[in-house]
Amino acid sequence: MYVATIPSATFKAKPSFADLFNGAEVLRVTSQLRCSMYDNALVPVVLANRLVSLADVSSSEILAKFAAKSIKPMTPS
Repeated sequence: MYVATIPSATFKAKPSFADLFNGAEVLRVTSQLRCSMYDNALVPVVLANRLVSLADVSSSEILAKFAAKSIKPMTPS
């Protein structure tokens, strides 16, 4: 189940399907965007999550690289 906001010509507390702009087209396109990688997922959301996810690279690996670049070796005085 997906929640969609579809505009209508006039405000109605309980609009009928016919009151919605392109209601059938919205449902058709939404059904084509389904993604089977996750339950109830849509392709654009899955792609956005993959772009910002750190799951592909271990966080300890990222921290080690950051520390190596940030911490300067101490030189004897």
